[in-house]
Amino acid sequence: MRKITLYHDGCNICLGIAATFTGLFDTATTEFEAVNLGRNRSRVPEAAEAGVTMLPSLVVDGSVFEISPHSDVDHLMPKATATA
Repeated sequence: MRKITLYHDGCNICLGIAATFTGLFDTATTEFEAVNLGRNRSRVPEAAEAGVTMLPSLVVDGSVFEISPHSDVDHLMPKATATA
Protein backbone atom coordinates (compact mmCIF):
# COMPACT_ATOMS: atom_id res chain seq x y z
CA MET A 1 0.00 0.00 0.00
CA ARG A 2 1.29 3.46 -0.90
CA LYS A 3 1.63 5.86 2.05
CA ILE A 4 1.22 9.59 1.47
CA THR A 5 1.49 12.15 4.26
CA LEU A 6 0.88 15.87 3.87
CA TYR A 7 2.69 17.87 6.54
CA HIS A 8 1.51 21.46 6.94
CA ASP A 9 1.36 24.24 9.50
CA GLY A 10 -2.38 24.96 9.46
CA CYS A 11 -2.35 28.26 7.56
CA ASN A 12 -5.18 28.96 5.11
CA ILE A 13 -3.07 27.92 2.11
CA CYS A 14 -2.17 24.62 3.78
CA LEU A 15 -5.74 23.94 4.89
CA GLY A 16 -6.89 24.43 1.30
CA ILE A 17 -4.23 22.00 0.06
CA ALA A 18 -5.21 19.46 2.74
CA ALA A 19 -8.88 19.76 1.77
CA THR A 20 -7.98 19.23 -1.89
CA PHE A 21 -5.96 16.08 -1.18
CA THR A 22 -8.38 14.56 1.33
CA GLY A 23 -10.50 12.00 -0.48
CA LEU A 24 -8.43 12.28 -3.66
CA PHE A 25 -6.72 8.90 -3.33
CA ASP A 26 -8.12 5.39 -3.63
CA THR A 27 -8.20 4.11 -0.04
CA ALA A 28 -7.81 0.52 -1.25
CA THR A 29 -4.31 1.30 -2.56
CA THR A 30 -3.26 4.47 -0.74
CA GLU A 31 -3.09 5.54 2.88
CA PHE A 32 -3.34 9.36 3.02
CA GLU A 33 -2.91 11.47 6.13
CA ALA A 34 -2.83 15.26 6.51
CA VAL A 35 -0.82 16.29 9.57
CA ASN A 36 -1.26 19.82 10.92
CA LEU A 37 2.06 20.40 12.67
CA GLY A 38 0.79 23.69 14.09
CA ARG A 39 -1.70 21.71 16.17
CA ASN A 40 0.25 18.48 16.53
CA ARG A 41 3.78 19.63 17.35
CA SER A 42 4.70 16.22 18.74
CA ARG A 43 4.94 15.05 15.12
CA VAL A 44 7.40 17.77 14.02
CA PRO A 45 10.43 15.52 14.67
CA GLU A 46 8.76 12.80 12.56
CA ALA A 47 8.39 15.25 9.66
CA ALA A 48 11.97 16.45 10.02
CA GLU A 49 13.24 12.86 10.13
CA ALA A 50 11.32 12.14 6.92
CA GLY A 51 13.27 14.98 5.28
CA VAL A 52 10.65 17.72 5.39
CA THR A 53 12.27 21.16 5.58
CA MET A 54 9.52 23.37 4.12
CA LEU A 55 5.78 23.35 4.65
CA PRO A 56 3.56 22.23 3.11
CA SER A 57 5.23 19.07 1.85
CA LEU A 58 4.00 15.67 0.74
CA VAL A 59 5.93 12.57 1.71
CA VAL A 60 5.16 9.82 -0.79
CA ASP A 61 6.67 6.44 0.04
CA GLY A 62 9.61 8.19 1.71
CA SER A 63 10.21 10.85 -0.98
CA VAL A 64 9.57 14.51 -0.07
CA PHE A 65 7.77 16.85 -2.47
CA GLU A 66 7.44 20.50 -1.50
CA ILE A 67 4.11 22.08 -2.45
CA SER A 68 3.99 25.87 -2.58
CA PRO A 69 6.64 26.04 0.17
CA HIS A 70 6.27 29.09 2.35
CA SER A 71 7.12 28.04 5.88
CA ASP A 72 10.29 26.52 7.33
CA VAL A 73 9.59 23.48 9.53
CA ASP A 74 12.23 24.68 12.03
CA HIS A 75 9.87 27.36 13.38
CA LEU A 76 7.75 24.55 14.82
CA MET A 77 10.63 22.64 16.43
CA PRO A 78 10.61 22.61 20.22
CA LYS A 79 13.06 25.12 21.65
CA ALA A 80 15.64 23.90 24.12
CA THR A 81 15.22 25.53 27.50
CA ALA A 82 18.26 26.79 29.33
CA THR A 83 18.90 25.34 32.75
CA ALA A 84 20.49 27.39 35.49
